[in-house]
Amino acid sequence: MASESRRIAYLIARDGVRATRRWVERTRRLYCDALASGASHASIPEYRPLFEEAVREFDEWLAAQELDEGVRMREQDFDKIASEELAQRRSRETPDNEDRSSGYALVNVLKPEAFAGEHLPGSINIPQGEEEHFESRFDEDKEIIVCCASFDCQASPSVARELTRRGFTAVRDYEGGVKDWEAGGKPIER
Repeated sequence: MASESRRIAYLIARDGVRATRRWVERTRRLYCDALASGASHASIPEYRPLFEEAVREFDEWLAAQELDEGVRMREQDFDKIASEELAQRRSRETPDNEDRSSGYALVNVLKPEAFAGEHLPGSINIPQGEEEHFESRFDEDKEIIVCCASFDCQASPSVARELTRRGFTAVRDYEGGVKDWEAGGKPIER
C-alpha cells in the first residue's frame, strides 16, 4: 500500500492535483463499471485494494492541503506559450477555429470592443466570462491557445484556469498577448 502513496505523490508532482484527480475519478468509474457489468469483487484483479488505497490516499492528501476553491483555481494546470513558439506554430499551421477537435484554436478573451480594436491575425473572440461558448464550440481535447492584452492582463490566465477546471486538457496561455505580439514586430489585425 505504501507504493500507492508514492504513486499518488508522484502523479501529483508530475501532473498536478487536477490531472491526478481525473486519474482517480477515471479509475473509480472503471472499477464501478466493472462491478455494474456483473464482475464480482473476486474476478477483479488484486488491484481492488490498491485502487481503494489510492483513492483514500488521494482524498486524504487533498484534505490535508486544506485547499479551498480559491487556491485550487490558482493552481496552474495549463501550459504557457511564448511569442516565438506561437509565431513558429502559426507559420506551419493556421488556427482552426471552426473544427471541434482537430488543429488548434486561437482565442482572444478580451471584451468585443478591445478585440475589434486590435487582435492577433486568425484569432476569434470569446470574452472572459463566456467560457460556456468553448464547451459548445470545441471538444475537451482540442488544443486551445488563449490570449489577452499583455503580460499585465489577467484575462487569459483566468480563462485558461477556468477551461482546465471545466475539463479541457490542452489549454495554453499566450500571456504576452497583443502588446507582446506587436512589440515583436508581428502583424496585428485592426
